[in-house]
Amino acid sequence: DLNIGSAFEFTAKVPVSPKVSLTDVNSLKVGKTAPKPVEDDKVEAVLKDLQRRNAKLMKAEDETVKEGDYVLSSFTVTIDGREYKTLGQNNVALWIGEDKYLPGFDENLVGKKKDEEFTFALELPKKDLDNKSLLGKKALIKGKVKTVSRPQLPLLDDEFAKDLGSFESLAELRKRIVSDMEKKHERDAEEQFIEDLRKKLTDTVDVNLPAPLIDSRIGDRLEEFKGSFQAKPYTYEDS
Repeated sequence: DLNIGSAFEFTAKVPVSPKVSLTDVNSLKVGKTAPKPVEDDKVEAVLKDLQRRNAKLMKAEDETVKEGDYVLSSFTVTIDGREYKTLGQNNVALWIGEDKYLPGFDENLVGKKKDEEFTFALELPKKDLDNKSLLGKKALIKGKVKTVSRPQLPLLDDEFAKDLGSFESLAELRKRIVSDMEKKHERDAEEQFIEDLRKKLTDTVDVNLPAPLIDSRIGDRLEEFKGSFQAKPYTYEDS
């Protein structure tokens, strides 16, 4: 027991900052990759995207989904008898042919009519899914086509460029697109150089991390990972 006014001693164990041994950074050599050249087909793709975004959407007279149409649909996704609400969509807009939702999804809508219900099976991608347990799984898609619109594309000419803003001609618009892409490629090359340099530095640094510090960080990351499942229809234990 401690008495007021009495001296006392205690011993505590705390993790200390790790010792860092850094080699001579002046000897490091990292090559810098030249920015990628701007490809003509990429420039044309940007122009096509601008053209479509400025298209007038008209009701499809035949109300039948075709390649290039703008379609609103709602659907559910069931895998192994379980519905995954985060994979389903309500009134989602799709440009048929882009396959931006899932590979093969759009082609299953081609030929369907407005207000027609659909059911088809689809294999999920083998990569790039948040839930790794679903990679390559068979999914049952059930839904309904809500609307079918057909775009009336504007001509890619000088008037189109003028309507977009401060461009006097299509050539000037194309020049701006090339310039923007060149700047992006330069930023990408710079970021890659920094990443390569960071990796090179990491490989040359000798750090002796205390075990309690490592355990604490692992615990924090695990709790963050578990928390990411709160808004998903499956749990941490399912992953």
